[in-house]
Amino acid sequence: MNLDRFWQLCQKQPSDCNAEVEHLADEALKIVASPGDKKVAPQQLMAVVRATTYFDGVPADVRASTLSEPLLADLLVVYVVDNGGNVRGAQSNDLVSSSVTRAQLPQLARKNLAAALGAPDNAVCQANSFTLLASGNYYESSRLLLSDFWSALAQKSRGPLIVAAPASDALVVACDPSPSQVKQLQGAAEKIWAQAERPLTKSLLQWTPGGWKTWAL
Repeated sequence: MNLDRFWQLCQKQPSDCNAEVEHLADEALKIVASPGDKKVAPQQLMAVVRATTYFDGVPADVRASTLSEPLLADLLVVYVVDNGGNVRGAQSNDLVSSSVTRAQLPQLARKNLAAALGAPDNAVCQANSFTLLASGNYYESSRLLLSDFWSALAQKSRGPLIVAAPASDALVVACDPSPSQVKQLQGAAEKIWAQAERPLTKSLLQWTPGGWKTWAL
């Protein structure tokens, strides 16, 4: 387990520290008590977006065995096994257990992610508008991986579709923003990133027909 996140949380939000540590202990005990050979169902395989620093506090052997790949800028796609109350990094033996190949994993994980997230009710794209996607879902920022969602949203925008992903549970979507609005978005992203329990990136991302690219002010 990566304890760096809990240390950072306790530094930033001391009032939440005890509850989070108790939850960590409870979930750790469940993991230890669960059978090591428990079969993984294909529906448990998910993809999450995390910062490239995600593995900094993780032992080298765990990092090497966890299935992941670069996304863009300072972001990674990390494949995980969702056990309901806890999530752990997916490894090659999980693919064997679930009868899923490495080639099938990206599409399957995104399909499972789309089912877990559903479509947000407030996903409109009016000119010069901001939309906050923050349902409290652990996977919210991983919506970045759902290409069909962003392609459909971009069709509603007459200009650039720019997204801030400062934290794992929040996205800020700007449709056809003015230059001053982009600067506001950048400032907000930096503030949220600095206070986030799971910070992602201060970079702004632009959706294009070929996928995401880093937005340059």
